[in-house]
Amino acid sequence: NFSVQHGDAPENVNRNFELLGSHLSIDAGRIATCRQVHGDDVVLLDDVPGTTPSADAMITSVPNLYVGVKTADCVPILLIDPIRRVSAAVHAGWRGTVKRITRKTVQLMKERYHCREENMVAAVGPAIRGCCYEVDDAVLVPFTQNVPDSERFIATVRKNGPPRDAHTLDLVATNREELKREGIPPNSIYDVNLCTSCTPELLFSYRRDGATSGRHISLAGFRS
Repeated sequence: NFSVQHGDAPENVNRNFELLGSHLSIDAGRIATCRQVHGDDVVLLDDVPGTTPSADAMITSVPNLYVGVKTADCVPILLIDPIRRVSAAVHAGWRGTVKRITRKTVQLMKERYHCREENMVAAVGPAIRGCCYEVDDAVLVPFTQNVPDSERFIATVRKNGPPRDAHTLDLVATNREELKREGIPPNSIYDVNLCTSCTPELLFSYRRDGATSGRHISLAGFRS
């Protein structure tokens, strides 16, 4: 767990960061995170921020600076351009996906850092998948209004006891499509293909476990 806001002691979380840094042979103090607010703000970093920014994506071109997002169902997306040595981390819940934060991040990498889409590599981490992510009209209405070809990512399933039709949403597929629309080659988009809700022995899930669920971290960056 990498969050002190969900029922864990600060010393445990700090120890987890130390273990992560040791495992990756990086300085854990050079991991930058943001206060995720389910929006579409993207922060451009040239150092570890003194005050945690409120945003849901970060981009940097600074070596030995690692941008990271914390998730427990939302979609973590990592982006790198190994030619320009630019890295980004995106937190895409349903609200961020509706606001098309993944698209915005890729566009900023191109506009501000002169990245080229054919050179970019993306990775999608563990997230709740379409098999488990049941949603209602509060999600479906803005999703269908703002996401291109939205019907491709919505499924109707029959639920028992009492019988009813329910709708599930595939946020991973939605964000993968955003990456492809921005020109990132499909064979440069990697997916760990793990559902947080389906994998209790390995992964946290807010939908499954509630507010005290821990948070994973996904990070990207370049060593000098």
